[in-house]
Amino acid sequence: MILNALLFNVCWFGLIFWGNYFIPVVFIWLAWHLKNCPNPKQEFQLIFQVAAIGLIIDSSLMHVGIFSFEQESLIIPAWLLVLWAAFAATLNHSIKLICRNVTISRCIGAFVVPMSYLAGERLEAVYFQFSYLATVATISIVWMLLLPYLMSLTVEQKQGYA
Repeated sequence: MILNALLFNVCWFGLIFWGNYFIPVVFIWLAWHLKNCPNPKQEFQLIFQVAAIGLIIDSSLMHVGIFSFEQESLIIPAWLLVLWAAFAATLNHSIKLICRNVTISRCIGAFVVPMSYLAGERLEAVYFQFSYLATVATISIVWMLLLPYLMSLTVEQKQGYA
């Protein structure tokens, strides 16, 4: 569990600091992650599904002006999509420990996840278009609803390396 969380955080920092240049490193971790999971097919499906959801959610937030990126595009940058995939690789593992309960999952979604967006903004990976309060409130509401849903997509499985 700790290794899974640690490697995700390495991916988070790498993608925030180096953007698309860090994507190959994340793909190497995801390949290793899948190789060491008890059910790689189900894990791959979860990662793909969550990345697709993330693409829709963050692209929608971008289009309504909650945040923006250096380069304008129809969808979020590739590094952010890959970050969603890396995040998905924690759902059946390190995050599952703390998000088993829907209420706890809602609280983490509302109060902890927005800190990741704030850190990304401070590190200039993303730019907020509205006030901090409006942006964080929006992200909090989205994630308060989203994280329990994402946790519902996970399956009970024997833990691998994670």
